[in-house]
Amino acid sequence: MGILLEDAKNLLEVYVAEGPFQKVLTLGRQQIFFQPPELAPALKKAGVSADRITRFVSSTFDRGPADPLFEALGSSEIFSMDVSDYEGASIRHDLNQSVKSELHAQFDLVYDGGTLEHVFNFPIAIRNAMEMVKVGGFLVSVTPANNQAGHGFYQFSPELFYNVLSSSNGYAVEKMVAIEISPSHRQYLVANPTEVRGRVMFSNSWPVNLFVVAKREKNVSLFSQTPQQTDYAAIWEKSAPKSYLPTATAPSSDKISIKRRVKQASLTVAPGWIRFLTTFKRVFMDRQTEFRDSKFYRRIS
Repeated sequence: MGILLEDAKNLLEVYVAEGPFQKVLTLGRQQIFFQPPELAPALKKAGVSADRITRFVSSTFDRGPADPLFEALGSSEIFSMDVSDYEGASIRHDLNQSVKSELHAQFDLVYDGGTLEHVFNFPIAIRNAMEMVKVGGFLVSVTPANNQAGHGFYQFSPELFYNVLSSSNGYAVEKMVAIEISPSHRQYLVANPTEVRGRVMFSNSWPVNLFVVAKREKNVSLFSQTPQQTDYAAIWEKSAPKSYLPTATAPSSDKISIKRRVKQASLTVAPGWIRFLTTFKRVFMDRQTEFRDSKFYRRIS
């Protein structure tokens, strides 16, 4: 669990817009995965005092604890939660199990810097994170979205977080950014599937993380309605039930024979043509699910 430079810059923007957050909980004992001087210009531009910047740069090191970062951003109480205390977490708890009610609505910010994908019982884990945020507070999560199979148990889609961190659960996603883990560190604002009326998908050549910022607007019973994928829910709501009973008459053996011969001919006579069509379809589908699709993604600096 660690904070990359691009994550830190996005977190800084959240603090400037919504913070400072006095009482913070990190899921897992977070580490810094960059050289502290790299963040100093952004801290200065954001108005962080010179003494705080100096203290952060002098007391923090790559692969070291991230607490000094949150202190530099103005947090006064910083807690961490982990199943083990091997990294010195202040609260020992297995996120596969529900947290005690004493921890509900206790934190101005709950920060997940790459923990949820490592927890097998994700519905319980995300509920825990959501429960521990105060009304008016924020949940910020950075999780793998693409090309990171094997990093954890899961990779996540924009649909999941927009659906879970929704008004029915007392939350609103204020910002979702797809961050390429690449030399250029390209970033894209991600559209809400409900608003664009379609699946927000992408395929690319680099690993991608989702940086999600969600505000807890009210205290309601979580998941009183089970989240359903947006496009399916819309179809179910509008469509009449369909009958899948077999037709009264089966196709004749002559028709079956003709179909079989046509299929066999297409596979034996023109395999090159079929491969071309398959390749064309794949290229076309990839173009529809790349970041260049401005309907779903907007490049940001």
